[in-house]
Amino acid sequence: MDVVIREDLCEGEKDFIQKRLQTVKRWTQYHGIPCRDNHLPRVALLGSGGGQRAQIAFLGVLWQLAECDLLDSVLYLAGVSGSTWAMSSLYDDAHWPDSVDPLVRQALDIFGGAQDKVI
Repeated sequence: MDVVIREDLCEGEKDFIQKRLQTVKRWTQYHGIPCRDNHLPRVALLGSGGGQRAQIAFLGVLWQLAECDLLDSVLYLAGVSGSTWAMSSLYDDAHWPDSVDPLVRQALDIFGGAQDKVI
């Protein structure tokens, strides 16, 4: 097994960033936030660990960001433990940022009606 140390991003990551920054650009324009193309915000949303508690909390954060029309400002999404459980429940749908509400509700159904207590 080899270990590769790079000081730059791979081409796939560069392509992703350029595509995602177009979404961020549209978001800033829609909200009247003046940004030059080379100064677009690069927001990372990080979720904590903690098992089911972290999973439900992170789903709630994503849902609220979508409700407040802030989700499209996020470039990176990362987490550990329960937060990654939340992310994996959304990643089944490639267009999840456009349909967060039903996906969050579906994920919370696992907890037997937890959605009524959270959302």
